[in-house]
Amino acid sequence: MRKSKTIGTNLEVPLDPNLHKPPEWLSTSQKAGWEYAIARAPKGLLKLIDSAIMTIWVVAEDIHRQASEELTREGLTVKSVNGYQIQSPYLPIMNRQAVLMIKASAALGFDPASREKLDIQPEPDPNNPFAIFS
Repeated sequence: MRKSKTIGTNLEVPLDPNLHKPPEWLSTSQKAGWEYAIARAPKGLLKLIDSAIMTIWVVAEDIHRQASEELTREGLTVKSVNGYQIQSPYLPIMNRQAVLMIKASAALGFDPASREKLDIQPEPDPNNPFAIFS
């Protein structure tokens, strides 16, 4: 059985400040995706070593979104040069990016099963008057 990494609420594990900065070469929408993920990741989860996997997740999420938007605009099928209805070329792009996102999410601890293995304690809600009892 694998041991869990415990990050308790009493232990302050700061986020590596270098991870806050997305790679310069990312597009504007990818940088926004990076900042969105960093802001919502549990404290102490991500380290600088995770930046490559984080980049994979961010780029895959952006391409997935773009393909999804095109798929919504064009529909599931398009006409080929021969006039036959064929599957939209955006569908396999979207599906492939979803697979990459799922794999990167598991590696980063973004999915529920991965977080469960880490045993990350939720941060107390400052607006919850009953939080002191938990």
